[in-house]
Amino acid sequence: MRHASVWVCILTFYNLQSSSLAAIVAPPWSDPNKNPCASQPGGWQLLYWPPLKKCFKIFQLGYPCPDTMELSPVGVGSTSTGSTAECRCPPGTAQSPLTKRCHQLFERGPCEFGQFFAPIADSDVKSAM
Repeated sequence: MRHASVWVCILTFYNLQSSSLAAIVAPPWSDPNKNPCASQPGGWQLLYWPPLKKCFKIFQLGYPCPDTMELSPVGVGSTSTGSTAECRCPPGTAQSPLTKRCHQLFERGPCEFGQFFAPIADSDVKSAM
């Protein structure tokens, strides 16, 4: 009985491998027509920063962005035009409208003692400012 179950597992694994197709899709910023840095060695890890006309490593924290932000590829539907990069808060953080810096979510951050930094709806932000 034990051999039969092993055979079934091996056969199932073989069927999964033989019927599945895989492909690697290049990220949008690896297109040299949109990102001049993409043609350099390791260019898929570089983003062009138009204000300085230089290439910087993707997801680099700080310069050329403010010290708490990282250089990120421009997302789909972004309002940035003609650029492949923008400064964003890293995952797990958000920008405070009061300090203009990125702070860890659900920690004290710029808040008073006994409070924690958490996202709120856009309409609430306007009334809080």
